[in-house]
Amino acid sequence: MKISALLVLLLSSTAFAQLQLPDLSPRAHFKQTIGYTNFELQYGRPSLRGRIIFGALVNYDKLWRTGGGKCTLISFDTPVTIAGKQVAAGTYAFLTIPGKSEWTILLNSDTSKVYGDPSEYDVTREVARLRVKPEATGQSFESLTIWLDHKQYDAELFLAWENTRIHFTIATRSHEQAKAKINEAISRDPLNYEVMAEGAHYYNMLGEPSAETLKLIEKSLSVRENRWAYHQKIDLLEKSKRFSEARATALKAIAFLKKEKPDGEGWTESINQIENQMKRWPK
Repeated sequence: MKISALLVLLLSSTAFAQLQLPDLSPRAHFKQTIGYTNFELQYGRPSLRGRIIFGALVNYDKLWRTGGGKCTLISFDTPVTIAGKQVAAGTYAFLTIPGKSEWTILLNSDTSKVYGDPSEYDVTREVARLRVKPEATGQSFESLTIWLDHKQYDAELFLAWENTRIHFTIATRSHEQAKAKINEAISRDPLNYEVMAEGAHYYNMLGEPSAETLKLIEKSLSVRENRWAYHQKIDLLEKSKRFSEARATALKAIAFLKKEKPDGEGWTESINQIENQMKRWPK
């Protein structure tokens, strides 16, 4: 009887060890390109499951590995700036110290630790530290959620769980690089009207000073009349409420489109768009 009971126990233990159940903190992995920088994030996503998180499951004022399982990892392939400090390209452990009124964000070059206990943290490997204010969310986040958003030409990292959210900016310097590329391309080929129009479009979409953007558009048109530059100039003048100049430009654009008929049948759509814009303007 004893041998039979032992055999049953061993078989039961083997079956239990082979049982595959859903991961309670499944690993998330996503990539995002912002500007010229490729970001990558890996983290475990624990869920509420009816529990109180901050101040209970996650203690205030204590190092938190910021996720389930292994520590959260953030990677970027170009140098970035966080809280005024430049951080080299690489992969870092992303940790936090949550507080009622303030959180501390930490990036550490030691990615080998689980960081289940504050004693694992080596401050000499720290590459960035900043403080942020937590915000109440308008919804309850069942699972820990981390994502990246565009903030003009930089990255904004968001973290939300339960009813709390934090965020901070990761500056990529992409805009400075883009401006340098535009200036270099124009210097290399000063008669390339398409590059000028493309550069103007970039500046316009980011809300750069309209006078500088308009100057680039007009330079493109001075080299060669083109549909894209005309549309941009009309839009920019409309935004600036310079309606008489916008109307004169619109009429000039329509005459050009009717004469040249660029881009196949697309020129008729351009004329319709411009004429509809003109209807909105005061006489």
